[in-house]
Amino acid sequence: AVNANLLGTSGTDAFVLQSDGDVEVYNLSISGMSVVDGNGGDDSLDASAYSDGLALTGTDNQVTAGSLTFDGIVSAITAALTGTSGDDAFVITGDNALDVADISFSELSSVDAGTGTDSVAALGVVTLTGVDNEASTSLIDFSGINSVSGGSLEGSANADTFVVISNSNVTANNISFTGFGSTIDAKGGTDSVTGADGADWTLTGTNKEAINSGITFSEVESLTAVNANLLGTSGTDAFVLQSDGDVEAYDLSISGMSSVDGNGGDDSLDASAYSDGLALTGSNNQVTAGSLTFDGIVSAVTAALTGTSGDDAFVITGDNALDVADISFSELSSVDAGTGTDSVA
Repeated sequence: AVNANLLGTSGTDAFVLQSDGDVEVYNLSISGMSVVDGNGGDDSLDASAYSDGLALTGTDNQVTAGSLTFDGIVSAITAALTGTSGDDAFVITGDNALDVADISFSELSSVDAGTGTDSVAALGVVTLTGVDNEASTSLIDFSGINSVSGGSLEGSANADTFVVISNSNVTANNISFTGFGSTIDAKGGTDSVTGADGADWTLTGTNKEAINSGITFSEVESLTAVNANLLGTSGTDAFVLQSDGDVEAYDLSISGMSSVDGNGGDDSLDASAYSDGLALTGSNNQVTAGSLTFDGIVSAVTAALTGTSGDDAFVITGDNALDVADISFSELSSVDAGTGTDSVA
């Protein structure tokens, strides 16, 4: 073609884009065009030999390959696809396959979604890569995406940061995920999760696992509560108060709580690393560490203990050990009994 284009038939045409940018159709090799118009029918484009891949234009049934535009395309084969600067909606239809702009693509291995607000409707497992706006699903590596719906979500081998927005709605690596179910496996790396505002964290009894807003996170290392509390299991929980006031339990480091509820069982608190010590509240099985309240505690380790303004009854049980408020304390070196009428047995 010389300053001209190619017009297909009104039937089904099968265009093949060759590695040099020429087009093959009906045993013809055609070069020099700027536009190929399918002209109706279920027209297809096989660009598997064209290493630069295809790009969307923002118009349905239209793609470009370099400076060559294909119009009226219903299905296309390509390894790489580039989205537009607008909002593209990619719908996964199977492994290496998706629909977008009224075109069914197959044999895809990578999609650069472009610069708009782009979404992916997933079918299977969605895996983070550790890079912002990147994820892999159905054997397709996506970059430049902003939201993913459906499928199930798992982390990368790198450090991932999850933020819970609400039930089945989290953000991770600058992507919003919805409709992924009730579990997230963070996988490798040092992963952190910030709970939803006002939503309590609940321990499950399994290491590196906890629940927030109905979502069970596993293989995470640190949790943050936002205007919320930590709820232990109904079994025996061992809480460790760290020097900075965070709490460690089940290989999790948990911060931002206003209270920790042992929730039954013979729960213990090790505050030996917390230099300010513990204080009684006047309620049995309850102590505070600064502004953090621990409830349901049966035994505690601390060097310093402060009593209440009421009448406290301390019962010595051994060297550096005593019982008070239904809590057995050990490793004690000092007790400030407070201002009540206090006794020591």
